Amino acid sequence: IDAQDRTSDDRPISYYNISSYSKEDYANNDFGMVLEPQFLYYITYERNPAVYVGGGPSFAFGNSKHVSSISRYRENEIYSLATRERKSSSYSLGIIALAGVEIFVNDYLSFHAEYASSFTYSEKENKEIRWNRYYETSEADEIEFASSDKDYKFRYKSVLFGLSVYF
Repeated sequence: IDAQDRTSDDRPISYYNISSYSKEDYANNDFGMVLEPQFLYYITYERNPAVYVGGGPSFAFGNSKHVSSISRYRENEIYSLATRERKSSSYSLGIIALAGVEIFVNDYLSFHAEYASSFTYSEKENKEIRWNRYYETSEADEIEFASSDKDYKFRYKSVLFGLSVYF
């Protein structure tokens, strides 16, 4: 299982000259989770080294939202506001196959090396909305973008080396 949750805020101020400046606000929120349960079958368990194969399903999903706004001021009066909101959501489904070898030092301790490959299908949806408002002319506009991606991936996982303790 792998998971992440990240939230960040940032508020810089940029001065162009004494009477003109802009304030920016950024807010980010990202969440993602991966679940990869695996079943291992030992082909040679009684001998050293022990050889095993295994595999299992793979599932992942994620959501993110990023909001930014830029307020422009002239002589302490706001004259424009630009806001952008980006949202994305994704998921993937797949299978993992692996093979490995384990060398037992004693009944409680072993070293192992493992290689895995995966095949996954994933989808991602993106949406972005931009708003612009001009206070001097009372004009406003809105632009919306949307996209989606679907793909299949076959990839290798890096070789893992490890130490196992049995009790």
